[in-house]
Amino acid sequence: GSFFIDAMKKGLWIVRVFKNKNEDITADFRDYEFQFRDNGKVYAVKTATAEQVTGAWEGNVNNLTIFSNFPGAGEPLLRLNDTWKIINNTMKLVEAQPFNAGRSAYLKLVKKE
Repeated sequence: GSFFIDAMKKGLWIVRVFKNKNEDITADFRDYEFQFRDNGKVYAVKTATAEQVTGAWEGNVNNLTIFSNFPGAGEPLLRLNDTWKIINNTMKLVEAQPFNAGRSAYLKLVKKE
């Protein structure tokens, strides 16, 4: 159950695919690396400038969701503000879609090698 949460807290993650409705906006995230911490914080680091944006995250093992929120963030980070349903995961991969069926999106995170 807590497998995916433990996996998330190890290493750096990058957005491999992000689709909003049917639009592929993956390129908007190419400069970011994400680090999920035990304390409920998630850091988005812009690799070119080392600028860091702090957000909050919470994994729910019962319904296999991750809530993430970057308060006051602009594009593209604000698109991560949601509760995400995990549809597939390994130690190096997480695929998710919004828990709220009213939003059409697809997110694939992979662990940075």
